[in-house]
Amino acid sequence: DEIRVLLPTIEVYNLKGFNKVELDNSEFEKLFNVYTTNKINTLQLLTSETLEKLTSLRNDYGMNYDFVIKGNKLYIRLETGIMFESGVHRSKLHKEDMLVYYSILNYVDLLITEINKIIDASNI
Repeated sequence: DEIRVLLPTIEVYNLKGFNKVELDNSEFEKLFNVYTTNKINTLQLLTSETLEKLTSLRNDYGMNYDFVIKGNKLYIRLETGIMFESGVHRSKLHKEDMLVYYSILNYVDLLITEINKIIDASNI
């Protein structure tokens, strides 16, 4: 089974065997499109509480992300822009940069933790 929770700006291709899933949270659906090979498992996993948590994480950090659950693997993609590009005229990292990097790593940890809790609770 595979679930793809994608940003609406993502150009969708190679979705043979996938169906788009409509969910009961309009705010979540503004942020993400959900495609799956197993609608029942997807609906068990993406409950209204789950959708609220994932939406809240996105809104609290203001950073776009999408993820794929494929078998027992979780893949996450963050839109960080040029965050990790080094500056030409900079010789060292600044404290502000380090705080942003820490915030991103914390965000990833929260996101992974939340998605894993959801998977564990669903017994899928």
